[in-house]
Amino acid sequence: MELFENSDHFFVKSGQRITHIVTVSDLDKLPGRLFMFGMFCLFELKIRNIIRKRKIQWEEIIESNAVAHGQIIQLTHRRVNEIIRLLNVVIEK
Repeated sequence: MELFENSDHFFVKSGQRITHIVTVSDLDKLPGRLFMFGMFCLFELKIRNIIRKRKIQWEEIIESNAVAHGQIIQLTHRRVNEIIRLLNVVIEK
């Protein structure tokens, strides 16, 4: 990661106090992995909301076979009365 090119650790501040030290090895531990996973999930949700709000025609941007595969999965979920958006299926593929 570029952040760790010049230093092997970082200080985390809360208010005016330094509360934690983060090292490269911390990123490979479970709490670091969970934090990064959570950040990626929040980012994905934010992108989905932007796509929905702006009504972006994302189907034209994504490969047609991915959209077709997503439509098949969406139909399968509908058969068992599960509601799922096509955007969710294609992104999770």
